[in-house]
Amino acid sequence: MPATDEQIRHLIDHQRERYVPLEPAKQSIEMDGSHSNGVPRLSSGRPVRCVMCWEVDSLPEPQYLIDEFAGEDHIHINFGDPKSAKTLSRIHKAFCIGRGVPYFGRNVIQGGAAIISAEAQSSTLQRLQAYRRHQGIERDHLPVWVYPDRIDFYSSNVDARAIADDIKRAEDQLKVECRYTCIDSLMSSLPGGSDSNSKDVNLFVGNVQELQASLTHPIHIDVIHHAGRSNEERTRGSNHIDAMADATWRATLDENGDGWLINTINRHGASGTKLAFTVASVDLGTNSRGQTINSAICLERIASESDFAATKQEKLIGKGRAAHEALCAVCLDRDTISVDFDVFEDALLRREIVDPTKPENNQRARFSELRKALKNHGKADFDAKERRIWLIKKQHDFPDAGDPF
Repeated sequence: MPATDEQIRHLIDHQRERYVPLEPAKQSIEMDGSHSNGVPRLSSGRPVRCVMCWEVDSLPEPQYLIDEFAGEDHIHINFGDPKSAKTLSRIHKAFCIGRGVPYFGRNVIQGGAAIISAEAQSSTLQRLQAYRRHQGIERDHLPVWVYPDRIDFYSSNVDARAIADDIKRAEDQLKVECRYTCIDSLMSSLPGGSDSNSKDVNLFVGNVQELQASLTHPIHIDVIHHAGRSNEERTRGSNHIDAMADATWRATLDENGDGWLINTINRHGASGTKLAFTVASVDLGTNSRGQTINSAICLERIASESDFAATKQEKLIGKGRAAHEALCAVCLDRDTISVDFDVFEDALLRREIVDPTKPENNQRARFSELRKALKNHGKADFDAKERRIWLIKKQHDFPDAGDPF
């Protein structure tokens, strides 16, 4: 039998009689610790920030630590293949900031620079020594320093706060604000975590932001990471890595020691800027066993965007020429004008036209790139569904006048 209106009113009145208001929200504030003196606070203890829409127009303009390149509180990701001078280029950046000298022609605000070397610590220390020696830097109190220890930006915020506290100590000692720090590298600062797991990456990001928030002034942070296995144009792992960055820079280095820093993402302007550098060796003397010690440094070099395009095209031409010769060889060996992808790819690996030490995804990308290059230049054709490639021009026809291959 459904309840009558009178029964419902009686139930409501009865509940009102039982209801006793709590004291003003003090009870819950004391229990969860989310407020202090009535100010809402986040779990980190920092006060909640609120910017009203009408206040946006009056906000101060962004300030840059390096003109056009590095906002004073921005987070950048520097990535690339192994041995692409990622760390060397960050050491160069740190010294430019510590000395207050231009960085690739852009003005710099001088300040302290700290490098968190969570991997290859002894190598990083040698590189600092080499850079000072090569540049003739003799100042005893140049505000550039290293934390040569493995850190944990994953399981808690203890290390982030400890680094922040020591930066404050160094600032007091050197009488300078630390404006820059580099975390080398993301994976070495994520013990037990994975760069492919978005939750793990978010914990890392939280600690990077904790480090920034624990200081009383803005600080620009670089994070060093690896290039993607299947796409070297982006960082490896979770999309959250790129998402946390104000900008990403890819480092490349050729066999001659010439490299580029390529801006692949820029959330505050146009991307695509390319900075040219070279790697040089510096003699550090001999050790106790009489062995010569050498270390590498990064130096800026003058090169234009057209130089970058020419270098990339030259590399592709060289690889394409070698790939065409490999295809001619396997076709001749089998007395045919077409072979399966597997046969062609095996020849590319045996001749090391495609690096056999690279991950499989990376190799597949290079195979695809070379097939397309051969087709675009009229040397071969292929059918991806049948996974077969046809030789169009024989080896004695190669190269044609005016043809890149």
